[in-house]
Amino acid sequence: MDDRFISVIIPTAGRIQDLKRLLSSLNAQTYKNFEVVIVNKGPINCVSEALKKFNKKMRIKLLREDQGLTASLNLGIAESEGSIIVRTDDDVYPLSTWLEELTKPFELKHDIGGVTGPSIVPCEMRRNRNSLLFIEKMLTSKKFIYALLRTFYLHLILEGKWDHPGLITRSGATTWGSAFGANYGETDLIKVMFLSPANMAIRRNVLDKVGVFDENYRGIGTFCEPDMALRILRAGYTILYNPKAIVYHLVSTRGIFSTRTSTFNEGYNFMYFLSKNIIPYYGISCVLRMLLNILFTSGYWLYLFRKTKNPESLKGFIGMIKAVSDRF
Repeated sequence: MDDRFISVIIPTAGRIQDLKRLLSSLNAQTYKNFEVVIVNKGPINCVSEALKKFNKKMRIKLLREDQGLTASLNLGIAESEGSIIVRTDDDVYPLSTWLEELTKPFELKHDIGGVTGPSIVPCEMRRNRNSLLFIEKMLTSKKFIYALLRTFYLHLILEGKWDHPGLITRSGATTWGSAFGANYGETDLIKVMFLSPANMAIRRNVLDKVGVFDENYRGIGTFCEPDMALRILRAGYTILYNPKAIVYHLVSTRGIFSTRTSTFNEGYNFMYFLSKNIIPYYGISCVLRMLLNILFTSGYWLYLFRKTKNPESLKGFIGMIKAVSDRF
């Protein structure tokens, strides 16, 4: 097997148009030594039909998995052949040099376990993701409440480093630089602590040592990627951020987007991640910051409920309680 034979894992849920756009961009990549492994949630007939014109241009495998995102990723890994595993989303648009830039850093040292890059959400697409809109308001609003939130969230929870492309702070929160393109245009590789879900590469032999994605993360698998990253770091490997390995995350409102209206899985994954990873990584001194993060996240769910009047927004509290009961 070629040392840089790449397997691109794409979980999807029948978002045909988004998937076609991604496959077209993969076909235009400057780096050609890769396969595509698509894992669809639900029947694959319509996806299979849409792939016909791409099957002649690229090596593609189509699989089905209905148990959730982490199970889909793990199935894709199990059925892939690459020595480097790349995970992305079906609603991204990578630059033509993406795979080349994303995997090139692995040639520098054997202790580089993972590589990530910018996963930029264009301004007009941020309205499709409540969390990104909320961050924008905190950054730009002149209202007193948002000024207060800036101090609380950006400086206490994110430790004043909100625009860093890849930190997991002592509160358990991840920074936002990758999504906002804060380091766009930079050229130097940066050591980071987590891998962007839509733009990440891991050596297969590293996965053999640290394990695949934790299938205890529910639904769309929020927090399974930083969980993986911390396992890679604890095993003694380095994770690098290459500002040139750029994808644009064109946040789709199709497919599984509607499942984001319920916060139960988000709350479960959030608390599961904190309890499993943050104290073991940072030690007992991080507990106060973790509690502040839990308080802030709870306030965010109340904000969503006030904005949408949808009681589903409040199920995050139940999810957190469930995670604690399952863990302890």
